Amino acid sequence: MRIGTAFLMAALAGVVGCSHRGRQTASVNLTDADLQRTVQSRLAGNSQLNRIDVSADADLNRVTLSGMVPGFAARANAVDLAKSDPLNPMVVDRMEVRR
Repeated sequence: MRIGTAFLMAALAGVVGCSHRGRQTASVNLTDADLQRTVQSRLAGNSQLNRIDVSADADLNRVTLSGMVPGFAARANAVDLAKSDPLNPMVVDRMEVRR
């Protein structure tokens, strides 16, 4: 009986877990919107990046960065900030360096 109950609980947890669009950890369920807000907040809080126009869009644990940056260091900094999320999202860099 215990094995049957444990199996049923595991199956139910799998079905409930699959019904959410987003990534789950043991205690956190983050949606794409949450990931996007987190990355945007990190960009805005960075003194090198808060005055430039870089946007972050998130979809299925992939963050796409776009906009103009003043140099390659700022570009690398933005990518590093986006990758620093605990969920380790894939980062697509579509930023352009102003020349």
